[in-house]
Amino acid sequence: MGSEVSAQSGPNWLRRAVLLIAGLESIAMLILLVAVVGSGQLRSGEQLARELGRAVLEIYGLPYMSLAVPALLLAALNRYLPVALALSLLVFPAVWLFVRYA
Repeated sequence: MGSEVSAQSGPNWLRRAVLLIAGLESIAMLILLVAVVGSGQLRSGEQLARELGRAVLEIYGLPYMSLAVPALLLAALNRYLPVALALSLLVFPAVWLFVRYA
């Protein structure tokens, strides 16, 4: 009884892969956030610097929040791991697309 695994959960290696990929994306987002906020761009007196700081955070933050965070949640819950892997891998093309059309 205790060793039953839900049909929706996946292999342990898949969970580790999602946690590793999404974890690295989280670290990159944290570094970017610290760099933008720490540089004072968001509090700058120049409007262009503020706008650029906000744009960088939006370009990288929106794909992270909409794809990597749900992937981390799914991996933490050990549910729908193939979907979580797909979400975590879609962050890179989404950021590229945002940068391309920004």
